[in-house]
Amino acid sequence: MIKVNLLRNQGVEVAETQTFDIGSLDSGSQSQNAKKIGAMLAFVILLIGFEQFTLSELEDDYKAAVALNQQKVTESRNKQKKADEAEKAQKVIRELEDKIRVIKVLSKTRLREIKMLDMLQNIVPERLWLTQIKYQEDTINLMGYALSEDELTGFLEAMEARRGMFRDVIPLKSAEKTVGQGNVISFEINAKVMPLE
Repeated sequence: MIKVNLLRNQGVEVAETQTFDIGSLDSGSQSQNAKKIGAMLAFVILLIGFEQFTLSELEDDYKAAVALNQQKVTESRNKQKKADEAEKAQKVIRELEDKIRVIKVLSKTRLREIKMLDMLQNIVPERLWLTQIKYQEDTINLMGYALSEDELTGFLEAMEARRGMFRDVIPLKSAEKTVGQGNVISFEINAKVMPLE
């Protein structure tokens, strides 16, 4: 028999003391109580097992989520590196395109100059010679001598006929000059040089 005093001597008198005698229970009550205790223990064991199983699954899910996140971070860094490399490549491409554009402009200008000199060579009459050719941007200045006015006029007409190369052909001066034993005509001509198409 077990006696329990719940008030622990606090100056209060207990009217009645309850006692519980385990041995006084009949065998039916004892087996029923044992079944209840067994059921409670089984429930607790099932609860602990379920918790362990669920916790294990959650840990696996957490580890998988962390691994996936790490993979995504790595992929993102790789993509950023590739994007940076692509941006650098685009910058190099733009620089090369600019250089190519400059080279094309220079070669077009150079080609225009070569064609202009070739055309001048073809249209200069036999009895006319050039002493100076000044070329600046899109204007050409020619100085030279001709043996006759007809030679100079023929040269001016030939330049004007080449409208694809020369425009605004203007004789700036034309004067007769004595050189050695003969007379020549000194001249200066300005003309616009047309861009190549």
